[in-house]
Amino acid sequence: MPVRVIGARPEFGCKASNYEVKVAGSVAVVLRGGGCSFGDKALEAMKVGAIGLIIVDDDQNNNAADREPQRVMATEEQTQAITIPTVMAVHSLWRDLFYQDARQRVTG
Repeated sequence: MPVRVIGARPEFGCKASNYEVKVAGSVAVVLRGGGCSFGDKALEAMKVGAIGLIIVDDDQNNNAADREPQRVMATEEQTQAITIPTVMAVHSLWRDLFYQDARQRVTG
C-alpha cells in the first residue's frame, strides 16, 4: 500500500497550529530541534492527522558514525499518548526525499 511522505512546514513541527502543509493520512517528516521535544513533535503530528513521524537529525554533515546513537525520547505520559510510529533518521534522508523531487513523494 503506498504511503505519502510529506515534509512539514515549518520544518520543526512543534505546533499543530503552525503546520502549513496538510499531512493527514501521511507520514510527516520534521527536523530535530526548534525548541520542542521528540514527544511534542509526535503528539503535534498526531493532532494534524499524521499516521507516522520521521524526525530527521540536524547534523547536516552526517557525522552519525562519530556520535552515540540517538533515541527518540518522550516522557512516560507522552509515550502512553503517542499512537503513531515515530523514528529518527540521518539528515541526508531530508535531502534525498525533498530536494530531488517536489516537496512530497509517494513511496511503497
